[in-house]
Amino acid sequence: MSDALTERQHQNARLVAQPTIIVPPAAAPAAARPAQPKVEAEAACARDTPFTLALLSGACAGTTVDIALYPLDTLKVRLQSEKGFMAAGGFRGVYTGVLATALGAAPGAAFFFSAYEGFKPIFRSLNGGVEHPLQHSCSASVGEVAACLVRVPTGVVTQRMQARVSSE
Repeated sequence: MSDALTERQHQNARLVAQPTIIVPPAAAPAAARPAQPKVEAEAACARDTPFTLALLSGACAGTTVDIALYPLDTLKVRLQSEKGFMAAGGFRGVYTGVLATALGAAPGAAFFFSAYEGFKPIFRSLNGGVEHPLQHSCSASVGEVAACLVRVPTGVVTQRMQARVSSE
């Protein structure tokens, strides 16, 4: 019985001593892999973000970022004020006008992400289903135009509230 155990231990030791090399399919040479452009294009379309997910995630992300950085933006606006930093409010009330920013941030960011995610497949289809960095740039440009439709008017209101400028 001890001989059988010893023989089994020797077999295990030999198996462990032999290195096993596993080559992932992506690391295989291109000639060894079959070309599947149609399958890759279909997989890319399946990865597209649904409209409602882009809308909600954009709204949450935009609101979170704008509220977190709002005090710094307020100080920047007050430093640029014609009245001077202290006359514009100084360090007091750095959250003055945050409600206007929060109300404008959600739809602005939602418009950006929705337009961006919506135009990526359109630009991809114009390129025969193949992804290219230029598609992302063009999609982001369309998204930025859509977001500015909301962001610019709310930005004017917010800056006036931050610097305590009345419409005279």
